[in-house]
This record gives sequence, C-alpha cells and structure tokens, in this order.
Amino acid sequence: MWCRKTLPDSGFYVFVDGSPAILKTQSRQHFMARKVLFAITLLAGLLMVGNAVYASHGSDGTVKDKNTRLVWQQDTSDALSWADAKSYCDGLVLARKDDWRLSTANELTTIIDYTRSPAASPLFIFKPFDPGANSFTWTSTQSIHNDSRAYAVEFATAGMATYFKGETLYARCVRSS
Repeated sequence: MWCRKTLPDSGFYVFVDGSPAILKTQSRQHFMARKVLFAITLLAGLLMVGNAVYASHGSDGTVKDKNTRLVWQQDTSDALSWADAKSYCDGLVLARKDDWRLSTANELTTIIDYTRSPAASPLFIFKPFDPGANSFTWTSTQSIHNDSRAYAVEFATAGMATYFKGETLYARCVRSS
C-alpha cells in the first residue's frame, strides 16, 4: 500500500495493489487511526527507498530491481498519449522478451529515490529535462474520479499527478522477472 495525498473530503488517497482507493473517515478516533496508518505506511515506503538494489543487465537496455523482482526498461519512450504508451509497452520486444507492459503507479513509485535528482538510480536513462516540456512518465493507473485521466510520475521532483490521457508524456515499460 502506498499513500500519496490527503483529499478534500478528509479521506486519504492510497494505492492498493496498483489500484487507487479512498479510505473514508467515520469518527475522530477513526480519523486518528487512519492518520497513524498513513504515517506508518509513508515511513515504511521512505525506508524502502534507501534499500533499493538494482542491477543493470549490461547492454540489453534493462534494469532489474532485486527487491521487487521487476525488470525495467532502462530508457523512456518518446512522448506518447496514454493509449499509445500502453500500446508501445504491450508491443515492446526488449532483451528478447515480449511481455512488457505499462507499469502501475505503485510499481513506478518503487524506483523513486528521494536522495537523487532525477529521483532514480543512475542506471536509468532519462530524457533531458526541458523546462518547456513535460517530463512526467505515464502509469497504467487510471484516475478513480475521472476516467479520462491517468496517473503519471515526475522524476525531476518525485511528484505524481493525473493527466488527461490525450496529453503526451513518456513511458517506461516493466515486466516481472
């Protein structure tokens, strides 16, 4: 589970198994219990950041996260719409594997390293951060509030936001090892 922000209705935004959910509050005691859960979950997530262990597979264009056992595309795609990003990953053949997919928000946030800028291991390749360009990376996680939007992660600032699916952002594909 990964907590990201507080919603105006006093619920917490949470990613559970890659799918967004909202935890609603019932009473002050329940609200305080949710705040404690949020703090513990956030702390656990931050502690895990420093423990990420990556291995580059040489020149095959992939990076393996030894903790999550996910294999990542080392570079990002060109800027694509959300549907094109999903198609790009579904059709990708890299390192003699063809089971690539667009990562969930939960998965993509596992490669954030808050001690770096960009906020990821130097084994990953990023497009140059152009101040006039959008440097967010699509995830497959759709907004629960507006199905014309999906989540994206920005590695220059380790931020996350939703974007209209027609906007053009980068894609970084993933597969299970």
